[in-house]
Amino acid sequence: MKNISQNRFLGMEVDTPPLPEQQKMAAILSSMDETIERTTVVIDQIHAVKKAMMQELLTQGIPGRHTRFERTRIGEMALFVGSGSTPRGGHQAYVAAGIPFLRSQNVHFEGLRLEDVAHISISTHEAMFRTQVRPGDVLLNITGASIGRCTTVPDGLQTANVNQHVCIIRLDPAKAEPAFVSAALSSDAGQREINNAQAGLSRQGLNFQGVRGLPIDLPPIEAQREIARQSEGLNRRIACEQKVELALRQLKSALLSALLSGEIQVTPDKAFS
Repeated sequence: MKNISQNRFLGMEVDTPPLPEQQKMAAILSSMDETIERTTVVIDQIHAVKKAMMQELLTQGIPGRHTRFERTRIGEMALFVGSGSTPRGGHQAYVAAGIPFLRSQNVHFEGLRLEDVAHISISTHEAMFRTQVRPGDVLLNITGASIGRCTTVPDGLQTANVNQHVCIIRLDPAKAEPAFVSAALSSDAGQREINNAQAGLSRQGLNFQGVRGLPIDLPPIEAQREIARQSEGLNRRIACEQKVELALRQLKSALLSALLSGEIQVTPDKAFS
């Protein structure tokens, strides 16, 4: 393992400002930490509300309405279940700009995160024609530590493709609402079914047969749409707060670098000079 000896570590030279300036820097950074923590608490609170609300909606239906649920399976309402593959050349096939190539790190319960999305050429995309995603597709991670994370492809993403770690579930619109199915798979009950489906496999993963066999308690389509609307509303709130949290962490990192480099100077009397 890579390491550094204690003597070498203790002998490292560090540029340090006078103690009063150190204390002022620490106060500024602590204030940033408190703001980040408050945002994290808000995210946790929305998650808790979502969990409780989805538990009720997915088992009891819309409050004040009699909702009949029918047990079905993904394979009974899906038009297509499949995943992509690694393009020839692996990472070497990625291009600076082109067709978004979705990987498991892009698929999250609150939606797609495209900050670090890879891209492939149009020719590669066309060669992988079976795994071109469409708006409304449900994307489910089927291998690795993020197995079970799922979301839907938004209307704003008209063209994309996926790698072998992401499964596309394309539903019959007459039978199932994609955002409802995504919410059901994301629930505690849905995650238990996913864990059960991949139990006993030699490596952490879920095959297509297992995906098709995942059970869903399905209400009438209008109830599905209403439950999906409420779920997506909470997802948007969570995603918005997560963006704020990320921006604050990036700001703190930049501020720390500026303070330590002397680009921003502080005095005990005022924060910046």
